[in-house]
Amino acid sequence: MQALHLSDNRGIKDDHLAVGEGTVPFAAILSLLKEKGFAGSWVIETTCVADAELSISRLSQQR
Repeated sequence: MQALHLSDNRGIKDDHLAVGEGTVPFAAILSLLKEKGFAGSWVIETTCVADAELSISRLSQQR
């Protein structure tokens, strides 16, 4: 089984920001994952539930 741990950051440290709040190019990453047929689990790594929920919402819109 494969798992992908997702969080955003500002490019300096592991901030665990909500997806879309930092500098990680998620649109390109998600496109590549889809192209390669990634079928594993996604683990959202944030510092609070609200950021996790925001990340899930944003990722769902990009799928």
